Amino acid sequence: VFASLHSLGWVLLLLVIQQYVFAVCLTHGANMYMKTLRDGDGSIASEYSETAVDDMFGSVGRTIFTLFKSITGGVIWGEAAELLTAMPGIYLAMFITYITITILSMLNIITGIFVDASIMSGKHDRDQMMEYERRLSESHASHLREVFQELDGDNSGSIPLDEFEVFLKDENA
Repeated sequence: VFASLHSLGWVLLLLVIQQYVFAVCLTHGANMYMKTLRDGDGSIASEYSETAVDDMFGSVGRTIFTLFKSITGGVIWGEAAELLTAMPGIYLAMFITYITITILSMLNIITGIFVDASIMSGKHDRDQMMEYERRLSESHASHLREVFQELDGDNSGSIPLDEFEVFLKDENA
């Protein structure tokens, strides 16, 4: 998992940049919309509409927070989209594009990074298991060599039947 943190950092940076760009555009649209709601003398034609739009899209910070809440379940994204329907259609299209890109693309990329890290971790674990099995086999082979050297009483390199019978009669065997 730690091996994927570098890639995850770049993906998160891309996500933040994407969120910022969409937030600037949506905030601009919301501010232009709120400006048209005001009458010539500065009174507000529809106070509720301006308040609702201002609460979600009145500044870049609030828009970023609304976008974040929209993809994480903090607010139903349809509620935020409903406010954008009063503005020119490009802003609703941008919002839906943001939701689509973020949920379908970015989050799948993040998932892919962690799946890849898990696969690599599993490969590393498999390599460790193979090394353990190799060492265990070497240990068994070494033990068998010692047993056969002990059986070969005359150090001839072979174990005749009489040496084997002597070994079987030995209580330590």
